[in-house]
Amino acid sequence: MHKPTLKEKSTHGTPLFPLHIYSKVREREYHVDFHWHEELEFIFVEDGVIEVTINSETRHVTKGQFIFINSGDLHKVTSKGRSIHHAIVFHPQILNFDYPDISESSIINPQ
Repeated sequence: MHKPTLKEKSTHGTPLFPLHIYSKVREREYHVDFHWHEELEFIFVEDGVIEVTINSETRHVTKGQFIFINSGDLHKVTSKGRSIHHAIVFHPQILNFDYPDISESSIINPQ
């Protein structure tokens, strides 16, 4: 397991909908230092190039591409120039019904 000090402290979404979409439009450089979280993360690059390091592997993700970051993976995101990217961060339990969410409580099993 990674150092507890590198665990991200942000809450992504709400208890009933544990998903959040972050859209980043940067005219210059962008940097999010190494961190990890229990949530899964998909990053889609709308424009430009971002550099994503996951554990010890670095990839350049370009316009029209996406990258997946698994739960617990240590990662950082940077860009040296203009970039637009969107990160979808969500708890893996949203994919099953062990975790009560808005879909289950309002559509599948309304009270």
